[in-house]
Amino acid sequence: MHQKGFALLELLIVAIVIALVAGGAWYASHLQLARNQPISNSVVPVNVSSASGPSSTISTSVQMAEPANSGTSTNPTSTISWQTYHDPEFTLIIPTDWTASTTSSVISLAYPENTSTVPYRSITFTSQALNGPVLIITAVPHGYDMVDQSDDAPACLATNGQHDFYYSTWNGNTPAGLLSEVRQSVASFKTQAFAVSLPITALPWTFAGTSGSNAGYPKKISIGVPPEFAGQIAAYGVAGKVWLGPAGWTGSGSEGQDGSLEVNLYPSGESATSGPHVSYENIPACSNCMLYAAGTYFPAARQEEAGTYPYATSTIPQGLVVSTVSPTLVTYELPNQNGLLTRGVAYYDPHNDPLGFYYLEATYVLPQSQADLANALVQAFIGQEGLK
Repeated sequence: MHQKGFALLELLIVAIVIALVAGGAWYASHLQLARNQPISNSVVPVNVSSASGPSSTISTSVQMAEPANSGTSTNPTSTISWQTYHDPEFTLIIPTDWTASTTSSVISLAYPENTSTVPYRSITFTSQALNGPVLIITAVPHGYDMVDQSDDAPACLATNGQHDFYYSTWNGNTPAGLLSEVRQSVASFKTQAFAVSLPITALPWTFAGTSGSNAGYPKKISIGVPPEFAGQIAAYGVAGKVWLGPAGWTGSGSEGQDGSLEVNLYPSGESATSGPHVSYENIPACSNCMLYAAGTYFPAARQEEAGTYPYATSTIPQGLVVSTVSPTLVTYELPNQNGLLTRGVAYYDPHNDPLGFYYLEATYVLPQSQADLANALVQAFIGQEGLK
């Protein structure tokens, strides 16, 4: 009697184990998507909205992989619904059970160890099946060396000339099937092409005190700014180059015999220094001038200035916040004053110019309500000049 009882108990245990194994195999096969199956061309729109706004959705059939040690295929084809996620700067396809959330913050630099920071935007995609994050896309200013600043750097996806895009996956907790979905999503990533064509307005300028020529400008120039700013930004020709500023402004420029250049843009009938204005400064030759200007934003220039020209010390404005993009490129901002904000970018490379040094700066002082426009001008300037 006892032997029969034990035999029945053993059979019951075996049956439970088989059921668990079979259930686990079904679950694994349910999640394990075929990596190389192409997306179907049949598109079935459905009404689904992503976290960033309305999204078009596609439905596609994907053949699921079989469990290990299985014989012939017994699983039917499963339908996976995908939607196109629209970000202001990129698109990609994601499963319809994914949701997205966006955060904006700053990265504190690890190298060199200082208080400089870099602004970034992070988009986290969460899967309902996992109930957790599966994909993170991070946008940082173009040229920022993410690899140098990270012990475990994410992979670079693409750039649109204003931002570089990196991605990382939650590999530690993500089942293989969901990782396959992640890989398909990443493969579909496309940046939004920002190209706005602007006519060029020539402004007066002087060279060593005499009037300069405005001949030779093209009729239009293509710049990389988000399309929503197309009607707010204008191109101005000064000293043979094109400079960007708010539409409807005026201005002037002056160039010295050593190549130094200053350009000022401002609203018609107003001042070039008080109220809203934009200024550009190029210092290609004067070493003490360059160090004095660069010392405000670059500690290395400040140290060199102190050792070389101790009688002229750079001025650091109160409340200045510097964000280091690279060893030669920074962006900065100053506290708001009189309803105006200040955003800027400075480039300093003592080994760039054939003469041995080079400095370039752009400053944007605009109404506080135009913070997005100021940031767009900063990034457009970086892309236009090819600064890194």
